[in-house]
Amino acid sequence: MNVKKLLQALGDIDDKYLIEKYEPIKSKNVTEQKNNLKKVNFRRKEVIVMDRRIFGIAAIVVLIIAILSIGIINNNGTKTVDLVQIANPLTEVSSVEEMKKYLGFDVPLLDKEVETYLVIGDGEYATQGRIIYKDGTSFNMAKGSDDVSGIYGGKLEKEETISGVIVKFYTYETTNYVIWENNGFSYSLETDTEEISTDDINNLINNL
Repeated sequence: MNVKKLLQALGDIDDKYLIEKYEPIKSKNVTEQKNNLKKVNFRRKEVIVMDRRIFGIAAIVVLIIAILSIGIINNNGTKTVDLVQIANPLTEVSSVEEMKKYLGFDVPLLDKEVETYLVIGDGEYATQGRIIYKDGTSFNMAKGSDDVSGIYGGKLEKEETISGVIVKFYTYETTNYVIWENNGFSYSLETDTEEISTDDINNLINNL
């Protein structure tokens, strides 16, 4: 038995007072229920919006991973190709174009007759390119900031800024060589026959 029927049975209060007393409470309960429903709907909308954001972020992450996996763009912004694996740590190739297939980046070329094109690596893929010219000049290039000359113990003779790049000139016994860094790559140029030409350095810096 509810409170209303109990009071009616006791005859302590008129029906109209019961209606006036309890109807507002019922209306209030309905209003509270509606408000609660609105709160639930509002929270549900928040969850839906959050789900959409999560799915959107997840889609972007998947796209970035896919781009990096297939190698669409490399560090210097040029289009790359699927890399060719090297047969041994020192592999001779036939041209600069073939070097790119192993290295994944462009290699500048001097206007001299080439004797040998080489790609160098210590794993499945090449990491360094070397061009040996018939005049005895040797040019090396690799990603990163390491000294790619392969010469240790050289004496630093001077530093010059060529085309906005700091170039260091070294000597080691009868060898003259220079090293420099530019746009995320390391370079070296060496010769045993004469001093290294500043024009050659300038051409290599500006030939990419």
